[in-house]
Amino acid sequence: MLLRIGALAVIAVITISRFDNQTIDSTSYEVVSSRIPPAFDGFRIVQISDLHNRRFGPNQERLLQLVRKANPDLVAITGDLTYHGKMDLGCFHDLIYGLVAIAPVYFVTGNHDIISSDLPGMRKSLEDLGVQILAGRSVVVKRGNESVAIAGIDDPDIFYEKGKSQPQAIDRWKVALAGLRVRIQPGLYSLLLSHRPERLGSYADFGFDLVLAGHAHGGQVRLPLLGAIYAPDQGFFPRYTSGRYSMGRTQMIVSRGLGNSHFPIRILNNPELVIVRLTRRTD
Repeated sequence: MLLRIGALAVIAVITISRFDNQTIDSTSYEVVSSRIPPAFDGFRIVQISDLHNRRFGPNQERLLQLVRKANPDLVAITGDLTYHGKMDLGCFHDLIYGLVAIAPVYFVTGNHDIISSDLPGMRKSLEDLGVQILAGRSVVVKRGNESVAIAGIDDPDIFYEKGKSQPQAIDRWKVALAGLRVRIQPGLYSLLLSHRPERLGSYADFGFDLVLAGHAHGGQVRLPLLGAIYAPDQGFFPRYTSGRYSMGRTQMIVSRGLGNSHFPIRILNNPELVIVRLTRRTD
């Protein structure tokens, strides 16, 4: 009897995980702020994160259909297109070709991208396809006579030096983040693309208005009542895995991502496409 129950439980887990790994959730968020310029009221952003070489149908068409349906003004890729630095070129090109035909695309690295044997080549490939690389820099996006700043910071692992400690890499990353912030024109509404959600305190310290992040994979396994079980760089029962968070004036939206990394399946945690709508508060 116990053996039968165990077998049924295994079958149920496999069935649920298979469904969870194939079905993409489109999750919409409205971000409201009086700092959003009137011309950007209704501006739509699609966030793609943690693809990890994952394919969603021939030519990534299932994923691209959802992006087209969202009708974005901008696409933000918040890292980890690759898996352990290895790039599936077909998966990569199908996605990027499709995205740049829909809207302007901006990219920052994730920790898996950083360990690529040819990170400069990857960046050049993205640029050649029309993607803007935000590696510690910002750009001004205009609508009519009004503007917002789109900024991006590399994953902290890019600052790691052999023989040095991880906290030293984080310190160097904070210096780079501070330098990025001071170069943004004062008064502009600022959107930051960054892979790491657990660094919300730093984003708030430097006064970014909105941050889009990934990395946590939604906890990979999510259980009723308990929520997310584990996330990299946060450990067990992590705090920042999915959804909206705020600290001071900074709002952060964390994508559950699209692919898998060390743990090969998702449980009760569908791949996710995030859609953000900016709304100007007038009161």
